[in-house]
Amino acid sequence: MTEGFLLSNPLFRTVIALGLVILLLGALNWIIRKWGLGVRTSHYNKNKRLDILETLSLDHKRKLMLVRFDEHEHLLCLGENQETLLHTKDVRYTEDSVEVFKTLNPTSPQASAKAVHK
Repeated sequence: MTEGFLLSNPLFRTVIALGLVILLLGALNWIIRKWGLGVRTSHYNKNKRLDILETLSLDHKRKLMLVRFDEHEHLLCLGENQETLLHTKDVRYTEDSVEVFKTLNPTSPQASAKAVHK
């Protein structure tokens, strides 16, 4: 008697449908994170000249971004309608520094290079 009542109750069916949708969204989120589809990573293509090293959100309108282009690192402040170059640094990557960094931090996804500042 109660089984037929629960299945015919629109509120119960709505709650079950909502739970299934939330479960499917969670599974999709897990798959995207597991395969790395939603994350921008630089270790897949070693020959890129441009890379975003770090980002830091200052508030809902501004964020800091550290960008590497060839042998230069640029610190940018990005706003809604403006971009400001805060600092530029020249960096040089050597074979020795790459090996030292890999030895010190072998699990890092960015273990491909360590900067030796000029």
